[in-house]
Amino acid sequence: MIRVDHQKRFSFPLHIHISTLFVVLILCMSLTQIWLTNRSMESVLLEANKKIFSRIASETHGTLKAQYDPALSAISAFRQGNLASASSFNQRIEYVYEIGSLLLEYPHITSYTVSYPNGDFFVVSHLSTPQYKEDMKAPAHARFVAASSSVYSNRFVMAFYDTDFHELYRTTEPSDNFDPRTRDWFKQSVVEEARISDPYFFYRLQKVGLTIHRKAANGTVFAADVLLQNLSDSLRETLVEKSSVRVLFDDHQQVYAFSDPSYFDVQNRSLNNRRIYLSDLNSPMITSAVQQQSKTNALGEFEYNGEQWFGALADVEFYPGKTLHLLMAAKSDELLHQAQVIRRNTVYLSIALILIVIPLAYLISQMIAKPIRQETNRARAIERLDFSTENGIYSRVREIYQLRSSLQSMQATLQRFVMLTSRIAHEADTDKLLHMVCDEVSDAIEAKGVFLYLLDSEHHLLKPRHVWWEEADPLELSAFEKKNMPTQRASHFVRDVFIAKQRTVLDGNKVRGMPSSVLKSGEQGDYVFYPLLDRQRQVIGTFGVLYKGEQRQQYLERYTHYIEMLISYLSVTLDTRKLLKDQKALLDSTIKLMASAMDTKSPYTGNHCQRVPVLTEWLSKAAHDSDREPFKAFSMSPNQFEELHIAAWLHDCGKITTPEHVVDKATKLETIYNRIHEIRTRFEVLKRDVELEVCRRFLPPILPDEAMQEMEQRMGELDEEFAFIADLNQGEQFVMDEDVERLKRIGQRKWLRTMDKSLGLSWEESDRLAQSTVTTPDFEHLLEDKPEHLIAWKGDRTRDARFNLQPTQYQANQGELYNLSVKRGTLNEEERFIINDHIVQTIVMLESLPFPSHMRRIPQIAGGHHEKMNGQGYPLGLKASEMPLTARAMAIADIFEALTSTDRPYKKAKTLSESLQIMTRMVADEHIDPDLFRLFIESGVYMQYARAFLKPEQIDHVDEAQYLSY
Repeated sequence: MIRVDHQKRFSFPLHIHISTLFVVLILCMSLTQIWLTNRSMESVLLEANKKIFSRIASETHGTLKAQYDPALSAISAFRQGNLASASSFNQRIEYVYEIGSLLLEYPHITSYTVSYPNGDFFVVSHLSTPQYKEDMKAPAHARFVAASSSVYSNRFVMAFYDTDFHELYRTTEPSDNFDPRTRDWFKQSVVEEARISDPYFFYRLQKVGLTIHRKAANGTVFAADVLLQNLSDSLRETLVEKSSVRVLFDDHQQVYAFSDPSYFDVQNRSLNNRRIYLSDLNSPMITSAVQQQSKTNALGEFEYNGEQWFGALADVEFYPGKTLHLLMAAKSDELLHQAQVIRRNTVYLSIALILIVIPLAYLISQMIAKPIRQETNRARAIERLDFSTENGIYSRVREIYQLRSSLQSMQATLQRFVMLTSRIAHEADTDKLLHMVCDEVSDAIEAKGVFLYLLDSEHHLLKPRHVWWEEADPLELSAFEKKNMPTQRASHFVRDVFIAKQRTVLDGNKVRGMPSSVLKSGEQGDYVFYPLLDRQRQVIGTFGVLYKGEQRQQYLERYTHYIEMLISYLSVTLDTRKLLKDQKALLDSTIKLMASAMDTKSPYTGNHCQRVPVLTEWLSKAAHDSDREPFKAFSMSPNQFEELHIAAWLHDCGKITTPEHVVDKATKLETIYNRIHEIRTRFEVLKRDVELEVCRRFLPPILPDEAMQEMEQRMGELDEEFAFIADLNQGEQFVMDEDVERLKRIGQRKWLRTMDKSLGLSWEESDRLAQSTVTTPDFEHLLEDKPEHLIAWKGDRTRDARFNLQPTQYQANQGELYNLSVKRGTLNEEERFIINDHIVQTIVMLESLPFPSHMRRIPQIAGGHHEKMNGQGYPLGLKASEMPLTARAMAIADIFEALTSTDRPYKKAKTLSESLQIMTRMVADEHIDPDLFRLFIESGVYMQYARAFLKPEQIDHVDEAQYLSY
């Protein structure tokens, strides 16, 4: 079973979902694009910077090499020339032009120094800065200075030259005892190769430089001072942002070049000719970056002072065996500034796109959602079984179009199914129902033929109840519907349908017994038979359909579930109707059995309970068929006929509570009687006989004539009085007041009881007798009403106030005088109440039964046949206007049957004319309905009944006009 969830949940319309989906997708795409763009741009920029850093490192290597290569070449050449052995100043100044030309060509080389083994030295310097000129006291146009020192003369000679190497000025000063041999570079110089010193600060030039030196074969050392300013300038030129950093240093953190002059205080004299380390630079970031590199062996992105930096440390080969490190770093936000610009532009573009997409997505979602809303409304209408919804707008979305088509098909199928089941539920005629179902199903499932069979009561034959196929001839159909199908022979059909209880598909060309018009020669077709199962899953029949052509399998797959559900409903309906039919038959049989039992219980009433229903139904049917007033507007439905049928058969069901001795009381003294009293009386007679015998034995055998005459006279009186009483006991004649007086006089006779009358009694009789004084012997009256003759009611005798029939004081009165004094008939008042009370019991019994709504009037109809049209009847005292016509018709039927019955012990059967004459008087007395009595005669219902149930001698001549003249 599918569980349906009716719980309310938080939800939104489809167009909101679609719009949200569009917006979320665009937002996700935009965010993804921003993220990817940002990451890509960052990656690209970082990768580009890595490449730039690599290029800078390569260029730095080239720049560095270009700084010292000319100096290396020059000193290598000088050490092999005469300058290495020049001993005087004049000899040495001959090389000023050559050295000066090199200084002009390579301005980053500030000086060439020649240090001789004896302590002399010769230096040619480039006056590159005003401060240097000032310190050297050089002329204004001086460009170079050549200085020489001799340890022998202790003189220091300086000559200044202009750009064209004209000597401008020469001065000789005492030597300051400067000995180049004490310098590290002199000590470290070797003949085999040139050496390069560690970088140090040239205070006079306020720049960082280094010294390249090499020893000649004679021990003279040639040195060149090389400034690294060009290298720093080269690093500075690679900067894109001011905050970027470039620092070149070695493994000992000695600085060779740096991009920002502000890192170094050139006025600090303590740095004169001293090595510069990273710690001397005014940039803690550089120290932090180097420490980061040493810790992680990688730099990349790092944080300093709350800011993100990106850096790289590249190795730069200085010369073989000497590698420098180039630190390159930049702030990430400056490095990725372009990426941030692109990201910002992408964000703006995405926002603009979202603002454009939202209304567009809303419109599109509305267009998509509108057909779905319409189909949702259709589905809700179908849920309510409302099939009036028209087709919605067409959608180009395939799924929605398919949904629309499926709902249309479902709506049509459910509409057909619901309407068909409704018609099945409302169709009372089973044959019409089966024809209707077959016709509807054949149209709904596009079948070319339908075959409905139901099992007979013995389950041996399948009987056709409806058969149809295309192009069928009516005569052929009629003939085929008379052919039964046996179910006992073994076949594929019987095994599947009746044993396996499942659907079976039969090749139409292999099925025997079908008319030739069902499948023509060469035509393909399949018969599909489904079992009809009742609630106990027993087969009660089969339903078959015929499909033709190549698409028969498609039709079968498409409509199988529909057919199975429908025939399941049909099977249950047929089973239910059969059960109802069987229950009705059982109820009808039970009712008739009860009526028959009541008639059997009281044989003197004959078949009263069985004949009254027949007569009532005939008279009601005559009123139904009559088009005369006042019956023209009267009609009865099948349910009302059924109601009347049950009410008529149960109209005397209350008699089941009426004692038999009352119903069948044929004489006034007849009752439930303990015959011990009769036997006791016989013993009393025997005692009298014994006494007479003894008296006769000892008395004279012949009595006097006077005595004999007196005896005969008195015995004759007794015989005549007994005949009188016996005649009263029969109840055939009306009892006059003088008869009652004579009865009382006769009852005053006394007789001697010599035996105890309390012997042999039941406990109830003993209880009643205990109310009287019993003496033995005792004289008793011949007839009397004794206290023990009065039988009290058992339990509460209070009755429903709506009944005008109230209980008598005693339940029974067995008084002899009282019963013999009954004026008419054999029943006393107590017995008459008991007889009449059967109609009260009928109403009470029937009202306690749970009749369906269309049978709720059964108690009123069955209990109204003793009512009178003037309201003086019983048990409710209803008038004609308060009684249904069927109840009034039953009253006529009950009276007519009672009058004509030959089985009543208390009266003789009447002839037709006598009965009608009595009923005419009853019409005049407003006891029975005059219009129905007229219809009873004019329609011939009375004669129809007489021919069916009366003895021939009762059917005399009837002058109908005589009985209609009232």
